[in-house]
Amino acid sequence: MHFKTEKFPNGVGLAVANMAHLKSVAMGLWVKVGPINESELESGLSHSEEHERFQGTRRRSSGKLAQIFDRIGRVEAFTAIDKTGYGARVSKRHLPELTDVLFDVFLHSKFAPQNIARQKGVIIEEIMAARDNPHSLASLKMNEALWPNHPLGRPILGTPETVSSFTPDDFKSFNKRFYHGGNLWISLAGNIGFREARALMKPYIDQVPAGTPSVSTPVTAMPDKPQAFVDTKMDLQQTAFSLGLPGLSREHKLRYPAEILDSILGGGMSSCLFQNVREKHGLAYHISSSLRVYPDTGVLQIQGGVNDKRLMDALTCTVREMERLARNGPTPRELADTKSRMIEDFEISMENPGGQMSWMGDSMTLYGRIRDIKEESARMSAVTGREVRDSMRELLGSNKACLSVVGPIPTERQMLSLVSFR
Repeated sequence: MHFKTEKFPNGVGLAVANMAHLKSVAMGLWVKVGPINESELESGLSHSEEHERFQGTRRRSSGKLAQIFDRIGRVEAFTAIDKTGYGARVSKRHLPELTDVLFDVFLHSKFAPQNIARQKGVIIEEIMAARDNPHSLASLKMNEALWPNHPLGRPILGTPETVSSFTPDDFKSFNKRFYHGGNLWISLAGNIGFREARALMKPYIDQVPAGTPSVSTPVTAMPDKPQAFVDTKMDLQQTAFSLGLPGLSREHKLRYPAEILDSILGGGMSSCLFQNVREKHGLAYHISSSLRVYPDTGVLQIQGGVNDKRLMDALTCTVREMERLARNGPTPRELADTKSRMIEDFEISMENPGGQMSWMGDSMTLYGRIRDIKEESARMSAVTGREVRDSMRELLGSNKACLSVVGPIPTERQMLSLVSFR
C-alpha cells in the first residue's frame, strides 16, 4: 500500500492513498489538539469547540450543514485526548462538496453566542449521562487518581462548571491558538490520485493560517504508591471496577509487547480474563482490557462489571492472571494466536478506505509521519514471549496501580491489599 504526502509552507500536511478500484473516497481533517492541551479552566473546551463547529458558519446554518451531511454521506467528528477529527466517506462525485463543507467548518465557524448557549445544555446532558454510567464513572475516577492536576486526569467532556463558563471569546481564542496549519493534516484514501487530490485541496489549504505544531502538557507528577477508591453513591445492581497500571509511553521499547499483552489479557473471547473470570468461574458478564499510550506516560486498564458479593473473587482472579503472565509469560499458543489475529485484523482494516484514511491521519498527527504498514506488521510479528512477560513485569513492578470501584462494595483497605504488587 502506497501513501504520498506533502507539507505546505503554512504547515498543513496532505496525505493520499490511491485505491483506484473503489468508487468512494474517505476524507478527514485531523487537528493536533485535544484536552491534553487544555488548562484546568479550559477543561472540555476542545470537545465543546468540536460541537460548536457544526452550529453554523458564515455561509451555512446548522440546519443547512445537517442537510448536506445527510445527503452526501455521514460526516463524523470526534475529540480524543490528543487530537480532534472531522471526516466522512462519500461517493467520489460528492468529494468536492465534502471538501468545501469541511473547510467551511474549519475556517469559518461563527461561534455565535446563541449557538454556544444552546450547545452548553446539550453537552452538560452528555456529561451527566457519562456520570450516570458506572463504568464510565469508574474510569473517570481512575484517570483522576493516576494523573492528578493534569489534563489526562480530567474528563474529555469537561465539567458542568467549566462548560457553563465558556464564552464566545474563549472559542475564538482557542480556535486561533490551535486551528492553524501547523496542527492540520488532511488525509484522503480511495479513488483519487495525489495530483488530483492536491489540485482539489490547494485553494483551501492556502486559506489556512500558518502555525507551529502544538505541544502537549508534560506529566510531571504521578502517585508513588497503590491507590483504591470507592464510590457508593449510586443505587446499582452491579459493581463496576476499573484497574489501571500506569507506564509505557508511546515510544517505550516495550510498547509493541504491551499491545500483544493487552490482547492476550483482555482483548477478546479467547483472552485469559474472559476465559477465566467469565467463562470458567462465571464471575462477570463484562471483563476486558485496553492499552492507552501518550507522549510520556500510558496505562493498561482493566474494566469489569460484577455482582458486589463477587467483586473480591473477580479481582483476585484478575490479579492472578496478571501475575501468571509476569511470572511465566504467555503460552506459545497464546502468543502465536494473538499475534496472528492482531496482524490479520490490522491488515484487513487497511483494505477499507476509512481504515487507511484513519491510519494516515492518526500517524501524522501523533508521530509526524506515516508509519509503514509492513514495518508495523513485522514489529508485531517479532514480539517474543519474554518481551510480553517483561512488559507485564514493568507494569506491575512500578507498584502504582489504581483501583476505582463504583457500587455497594467492600472497604478501600480490602481492595488496596489486592493491588499492592510486590
